[in-house]
Amino acid sequence: MTILNDDHLIVRDQARKFAEREVVPIATEIDLNDTELPDSLLDKMAEMGWFGMTIPEEYGGVPFDTLTQVLITEELARGMMSVGRVIHRNLMNGWILNKSGTEEQKKKYLPGIADGSLRTANGATEPEAGSDFANISTTAVKRDGRYILNGVKQFITWSSQADMIFLYAKTDTKVKPKHRGISCFLLEKQRGGFDEPRMVGTRLPMAGYHGMHTWQIQLNDVEVPEENLLGGVEGKAMPQLMNGYEAGRIGAAATVLGVAQAALDAALGYAVQRKAFDQTISKFQAVRFKLADMATEIEAGRQMLYNVAEKFDRGETCDMECGMVKLYCSEVLLRHAWNALYIHGGNGYCTEFPVNRYWRDSAVGCIGEGTSDIQREIIARRLLGER
Repeated sequence: MTILNDDHLIVRDQARKFAEREVVPIATEIDLNDTELPDSLLDKMAEMGWFGMTIPEEYGGVPFDTLTQVLITEELARGMMSVGRVIHRNLMNGWILNKSGTEEQKKKYLPGIADGSLRTANGATEPEAGSDFANISTTAVKRDGRYILNGVKQFITWSSQADMIFLYAKTDTKVKPKHRGISCFLLEKQRGGFDEPRMVGTRLPMAGYHGMHTWQIQLNDVEVPEENLLGGVEGKAMPQLMNGYEAGRIGAAATVLGVAQAALDAALGYAVQRKAFDQTISKFQAVRFKLADMATEIEAGRQMLYNVAEKFDRGETCDMECGMVKLYCSEVLLRHAWNALYIHGGNGYCTEFPVNRYWRDSAVGCIGEGTSDIQREIIARRLLGER
């Protein structure tokens, strides 16, 4: 078992108190009205330094280890899933930029990402290319020192509120294998819109995961300066993105674990209050066993996550372990958000009960940052020594 040191415990408790004070009171309203996370909340998170946790101090970042990031993310997501994920939108992109960007790009953008003043989104997925990243069709044609981008991007979360999108496009449509023709661009935009007609955004309503809206984006001759090609070299997007996905999947696992813990908390609280047949439902074996399974699997996921975070910080290859923890924790949430709702009975199906939000949010964990079956494929390849 990983033992948290005093610094870890202090930061975890700070994040827990922050979530209880700032997130929980507004979470249901944001969810039911399907509104964006308020700037006032994001500004307070920025003041805590949480947007700069993967960024070196020389660029304004905060030197937290990955385990600390995991603890903060879990506590914020315990308040609301999107609050846990919003910092990792910037953390993953900050990680990619720090590892793959030119020195000029890092000096220009990392300080803003670190202090929360520059919000980012990730534009990889397309209508016909999600897990099959190499099959994207958006193109980038170089012309007079600029790249001209055309295509459609799908499921680009928080992109309307972003100041910059890490946009993936094909700079070479003939090279084999296909992924060698994909490049990443740092596409600047105005916050709060899509600079029509060059970019046209169509909102995609979601059943859950409210707080950060998700969009389809049509790119119409969008111009990006040559100096905004990530790393300054074409065809490097696949390793750049995959490197970021290790950090992203650790963050995704921490997020779903936080929601799973919130579901368990809700189920425990309800079970000891709700009475049936002259006793609280916590006395019924069917309920007790569900609670026991929930607590056991959540704790197992937590210890796995802590160990993967430490391995990641040691610089060891851990794409298989990142896939394992993302797979396991996502499916723990999927199972036990349902169990928590079931324990609530009819009240669980009422949207004003937070447990209903946990249930609706649970599905996205098995889809985003690579589906559960993609994680299984990654794990199988490593086990079989295929890659």
